Amino acid sequence: MSFPDVIRFGAAYLVSPKLDLRLDFEWVRWSRLQRQCVVNVDASCNINADTGAEIVPPGGDAKVLLNLDRRWKDAFGSSSPSAGSSAPRSPRCTCSRSTTPPAPT
Repeated sequence: MSFPDVIRFGAAYLVSPKLDLRLDFEWVRWSRLQRQCVVNVDASCNINADTGAEIVPPGGDAKVLLNLDRRWKDAFGSSSPSAGSSAPRSPRCTCSRSTTPPAPT
């Protein structure tokens, strides 16, 4: 079975410490998935392209349990938050190191 190709792109720009702009885009190539075939273990999906029926060799057993014609179309989408929104940020770590030796105990 083929799985759809997926392309995702996202970008963020920090305008100020309290404002960032974000944009993302996604494209999914669903048209790659023409049919969905469920078969017995170690069997292949041997289907007639015109009729959608299984091609069974003489004296052979049917292997296809389910064959669904999909023919889906590609999909895409994008999003961006409203102006002025900003995701919460972790506070920056301000670390200091003491040069004073520890007091004797």
